[in-house]
Amino acid sequence: MINIEQYLLKLPTGILSLVAVLLASFGPPLILVVIAVCLVFADITLGYIKQQAMNSLLNKHKQLAHKVRKLEQDKQAAEKLAQSIPQFGRKVFPLWSQHIQDCIDLSTREINQICHYFTNTIEHLKSGGKLSHGQLMDGEYDLIANQVIENAQHGIESIQFQDRVTQIMSHMNATMTELSFKCESKYPINIDEFLHINSATYTTEDERLAYQQLIGKPAIAAEQLEDKDEVTLF
Repeated sequence: MINIEQYLLKLPTGILSLVAVLLASFGPPLILVVIAVCLVFADITLGYIKQQAMNSLLNKHKQLAHKVRKLEQDKQAAEKLAQSIPQFGRKVFPLWSQHIQDCIDLSTREINQICHYFTNTIEHLKSGGKLSHGQLMDGEYDLIANQVIENAQHGIESIQFQDRVTQIMSHMNATMTELSFKCESKYPINIDEFLHINSATYTTEDERLAYQQLIGKPAIAAEQLEDKDEVTLF
């Protein structure tokens, strides 16, 4: 569909001036001179309008070219992001899934230990309550008291497992936030470098072990994994 600028560009210029010259050549009547002047003026006006139409078309062409370049850049950025998405599925999501499973396992294990510690504490209190102080052998009263204290201490420490769970979940949240910012960037995402940098923020052995398994490092020795039961505080 032809717009107004393209229509104006199709109008011929110079013809009106030619007609004015022919009219003026026939004779001196004033009316012919006036008509000739009007035709010349109309021809000049038409030329000006055509020039404005040309400028309008050039501006539209520049805007269109800018939009095409912007779309091309967006297309390239989308292609780079699309190339990164499969890496998320292979590496980031399994790592997050393992972190969540670690939180579930850790919570289950520590809750069971809490129940065990306090069950033993109750049993020791029952056994001590059934006998009077005089019926207990030398040192047996102190032994029961020490066992109660030890169970209580272990129970209190186990209750703090939620601190390790909080740390893991907070690290996952920070990683997701940072990854969302990187996805908005026009630069491609190096997922291996991204995970390596984030691994430096890990504060629990569960997180470090999950990352080492992801990148294919040898399993950690069993004696090193025994430290997983220690409480990690902020």
